[in-house]
Amino acid sequence: MRLMSRIITQITLQKRNRSRLNIFLDGAYAFSIDQRLGAELVTGDLLPEQKIAALKGRDAPHRAYDAAVRYLSYRARSVFEMRSHLNQKGFASEVVDLTLARLGREKYLDDTQFARLWTEQRLRHNPRGTFALKQELRAKGIDDTVIAQTLDRIDDNRSAWMAVERSLYRWQRLDKTRFKQKVLGFLSRRGFDYETAYAICDQAWERIEATAERHEGADND
Repeated sequence: MRLMSRIITQITLQKRNRSRLNIFLDGAYAFSIDQRLGAELVTGDLLPEQKIAALKGRDAPHRAYDAAVRYLSYRARSVFEMRSHLNQKGFASEVVDLTLARLGREKYLDDTQFARLWTEQRLRHNPRGTFALKQELRAKGIDDTVIAQTLDRIDDNRSAWMAVERSLYRWQRLDKTRFKQKVLGFLSRRGFDYETAYAICDQAWERIEATAERHEGADND
């Protein structure tokens, strides 16, 4: 059986990724390939379908790695997130495994570091209780042992106060009953336990009262 061949009519360097070549066959774009694999290709040569398939197969790990690096450009990822992303892109399981191993060797993927960074970002910008953080990290595929080590030193009282303190100005005109409802609901939705939420609620109300007393004193001077 005669194998079909196509003519390489053009080879160009990709504008967004200078490590890859665009290959045109019979006057139309056909596929892209890593420069190292495409070094053997010459415009005007015949390219059998069997060789095209082989080139694409050899290029799959390069494409998977490029896809992974793009995915990492937005934020750090867990191993589970990266595996899911590459699977959704349609890469074969063996290619995904090779890519994950390479990313691990290059320190781009590290679940322990990811858990630490995720937690630090949460506490800095949107404080959560350890229960909520645990659920978030589990959803990212982080091992329970790593989660426990990551959350071991977190002070829920401090985190809860940081979360509430930013919103006190919105609630300062509420009566005590309504104020407590707001604060307790706010902290509960962010994964803080009742004991922590109640203690911080009392602390916050004391702050509100102290601030009001200072303002009254200033007005009477």
